[in-house]
Amino acid sequence: MNAEEQSKKVEEQVAILLEHLATIRRNHEQILAENRRLREVARLAEAELRKRREQIEKLQLEHQNLENKRLEAKARIEHTIEKLDVLAAENASRQT
Repeated sequence: MNAEEQSKKVEEQVAILLEHLATIRRNHEQILAENRRLREVARLAEAELRKRREQIEKLQLEHQNLENKRLEAKARIEHTIEKLDVLAAENASRQT
């Protein structure tokens, strides 16, 4: 193989390597773009998760407040029934 053939072979190998390098660069850019997209998706998902957690906390607090009010109302009703029972017993004892 003479110098001209060797030079041509080297040029062909360089051309092949440059094509591979261009492919690697395109793939690298695609990976970077996909990475940016996935980071944005993750950021949006985290924001949605925070929002839903806040909603859950708010609903749990509302539920607890309503449960407290229900228990207070139940206690008032029971107390009122006890008073009515006492008054009814007093009224019954006066009538006899």
